[in-house]
Amino acid sequence: MSKPTLIFVPGAYHSPDCYDTVIAKLTPLGYKCIKYALLAAPASPSTSVPVPDLQPDIAALRSEVESELDASASANNDVVVVAHSWSGIVASAALKDLGKPEREKHGKANGVRSIAFISAFVPRPGVSLFDSIGGVKPANWINDEEGWVRVPNGEEKFYHDLAPAEQAEWTSKLLLHSYATLYAAADYVAWETIPSRYLVCDDDRAIPKRLQEAMVQTCLEQGAPMLTEHVWSSHSPFLSQPDVVVGFLRRAAGEEGVEEMGTIRKHLGWQEAELLWGRHLDNGI
Repeated sequence: MSKPTLIFVPGAYHSPDCYDTVIAKLTPLGYKCIKYALLAAPASPSTSVPVPDLQPDIAALRSEVESELDASASANNDVVVVAHSWSGIVASAALKDLGKPEREKHGKANGVRSIAFISAFVPRPGVSLFDSIGGVKPANWINDEEGWVRVPNGEEKFYHDLAPAEQAEWTSKLLLHSYATLYAAADYVAWETIPSRYLVCDDDRAIPKRLQEAMVQTCLEQGAPMLTEHVWSSHSPFLSQPDVVVGFLRRAAGEEGVEEMGTIRKHLGWQEAELLWGRHLDNGI
């Protein structure tokens, strides 16, 4: 089985450069890696207008995935989409009918092999991030008159297990994010049909472990073909635990000989998950 292309989608406030260490380790192993930059978090917000909802990123990511599938069709190469944090919403919505069984119905041999979620929001259809926290705006959503939102204290919220110099470096690279996208919902979730893996970050101070597990459990209760693994890490394991993330992605890609799966140790229902989300979102998703 040929190795799939990995398409990396960052979380809110981040550029895809956060994956560079992981990509540098995967490339020599024969993986083609593509970085997708969120339209909701542009590199130059001063010259951009905030996107009004999820659709621009959904459409652009879908186009990126379809282009790669079409370009590699002759070699029968699949795609794995890697989604961190907020981008779980976009990745789930962008992959409708792009799974291998759906594409095979249209005479296409390759497709999206799996989705690799890293401490990601895995929503139900029609549920926005704002809906999921009970409709109360967290105090740390600091938005300006131009329609951007920024997150304070990135060192603590995203990178607390890095060295102080690295914390400062990555915090300085945080981007503004479109405020409107936090209120936008998608009407489709690919995790219902496309196999996925979810990496639970047990020391996450942005999305607490119990909330990650609760969202996963809800997916499983809906029949999702989702496997889970755990890592003791902050919200950014691709920076603090890159070798663990590399192994996780190799397993998500279907590579044999690196299999080691974690377990869900506590299961919560979605209603309790929403309460936990509302209680902890002021940590800065």
